Amino acid sequence: MLKFMTLNLFYLRTIRLLSTILFLSSSVLTQAADTPNLQTRFQLFFHQASDLPYETRITLEQLNNYPASLLLSDSQYPNFEHYSWDDIQTLWQLHQTCRLSTKFTDLDSKQRPNLVRAIEFEKAICSNTALSDDWYSQGEMLHPAGGSYADHYLATLASDKQAQFIATHDRKLTLSNPSHPLHELLDNLPAKGYDLLLSGYRSYLAQDDKLWLNSKYGLVSIKGQAWRQLLGPLSIDIQLKSSDEQVCAMSYSNLCIQPPPPSNNGVQLLIAILSFLAASLFVIGLVNHREEAKERRFILQLLTHELRTPITSLGFTVEQFRKHFDQLDQHAQRSFGRLLADHQRLSQLAETSKGFLSADPDAQFQKQTAYLSDWLDHCLGKYNLNYELDNDQELTLPYYWLGICLDNLLRNALQHGKGEVSITISTNQNLRIEVMDQGRFPNQFHLLVKRLRLNTNHDNMGVGLTIVTRLMKKMRGRLIRYNNPTRYILELPL
Repeated sequence: MLKFMTLNLFYLRTIRLLSTILFLSSSVLTQAADTPNLQTRFQLFFHQASDLPYETRITLEQLNNYPASLLLSDSQYPNFEHYSWDDIQTLWQLHQTCRLSTKFTDLDSKQRPNLVRAIEFEKAICSNTALSDDWYSQGEMLHPAGGSYADHYLATLASDKQAQFIATHDRKLTLSNPSHPLHELLDNLPAKGYDLLLSGYRSYLAQDDKLWLNSKYGLVSIKGQAWRQLLGPLSIDIQLKSSDEQVCAMSYSNLCIQPPPPSNNGVQLLIAILSFLAASLFVIGLVNHREEAKERRFILQLLTHELRTPITSLGFTVEQFRKHFDQLDQHAQRSFGRLLADHQRLSQLAETSKGFLSADPDAQFQKQTAYLSDWLDHCLGKYNLNYELDNDQELTLPYYWLGICLDNLLRNALQHGKGEVSITISTNQNLRIEVMDQGRFPNQFHLLVKRLRLNTNHDNMGVGLTIVTRLMKKMRGRLIRYNNPTRYILELPL
């Protein structure tokens, strides 16, 4: 018992130690990934990236030279917020045919000055009349159909006159116009990118892995090889967000910002700890199992040894009664018969149990050779039961333990069954001994109720069947049960 207490104490201390190591290692990794928080680390990254060498730069002074409305991509589309579809269609027809719809001829310039301005522009294009330089800067610069008035007018000029117009009106062109001074610098940045940057976002990741920053120096682009070197020390990972459904720890602009994946060192540490834990548990389990087996073996040796003395003494007493058997009355002779049978049973049990002390599984169930009918007559004689045997033959079987199994089934059938008990034995590839009565085997609920009743004597039923099941399994056989009516079959391979 002291060995078991020491072993269990060692087992618990080992588990506690390994659990502590695993918890501390996980805490260290988690703490390293979460301190400081992700937003703070991203801000540090932005400030450090702003000081990296840039590939492209557009200063704030350059950006401020151009109206923001002409730099955004919305400037390329028709303005249906302030103009109807009829307005746009009328301007298109005027541009194509130089004829104005009659319903727009008396248009009040005070009510819709911007539409009057667009009609004036289209009429000038139709009549090939040059507009003054001040005309482009004194009113709305965007054409209702999209693009700026300067874009539309530039498209109508001959190539030799375009340079002079651009030199004068480059600030009136939209960013998508190739003649815009910033067009070439931002050509590799998609419209969504410069829209976000010009709208106040501080960063945008292009498809070529260049990171665009809206910093204190203006708009700058940094190669991926440069800015990605900052991620490791800051324990942060930044990737291009491919869709709105993509799950990110933090999203900003089109950036998907995540904590870095666990380092290989941390993963290897966890794997090593788990492997050591599994190996330790396996070894402790083996040692524990071996100690328990040794303890059971010792108890069996002790019981077998200690039983021999009272059994031997009881044998001497039986022999004394045997000598005076004829002098006993009939009641005493019946009592002597039961005493003799119990002595023989105890002697056989002690002798047969020595087989369990052997390491050889076959020696644990010693076999005897006998005819089935002789063995059955011996087992069933005390119950006055008949049996049906299809083929009587001489077999070598563990008759003693098989008799214990059969005896338990017979007592259960007689005590708990109903009607007549019948025994059928067949021999083929297996020995099958069937015990059947006319009762119904109780379900698990009824068995539980029975066991909970006070002053009940029916607990033997479950214990007996458990003994039979385990003995048959150890003899490489099995116990089969059928309900309604109750049938139990002992099946043992021959």
